[in-house]
Amino acid sequence: MKRFQQGRFDSAGFAAAGVIVGVIILNVIFTGFVLKILWSWFVAQTFGIMELNIPQALGLSIMVSCLVPTPKETSSVPFITGLVMLTMGAIVKAFL
Repeated sequence: MKRFQQGRFDSAGFAAAGVIVGVIILNVIFTGFVLKILWSWFVAQTFGIMELNIPQALGLSIMVSCLVPTPKETSSVPFITGLVMLTMGAIVKAFL
């Protein structure tokens, strides 16, 4: 395929880039949601501290990811990882 068609960019490339950016943004928001829920279930109730909102949870997640090294090769899908973490947290919460 030609990148330029009569002086214009191919719109399929822009659409694909938009979808990728959208998925990344949704994944970041979902990660904040998962951390918010797990924080309120375990940390806030256990220690009697305030619950987090989603932007605070995102900030905490970013800060922790800067401090904790991650392996270069990861084979997990972040959305699935978040679902697994939330499911495991719900199971643990059921026993509390």
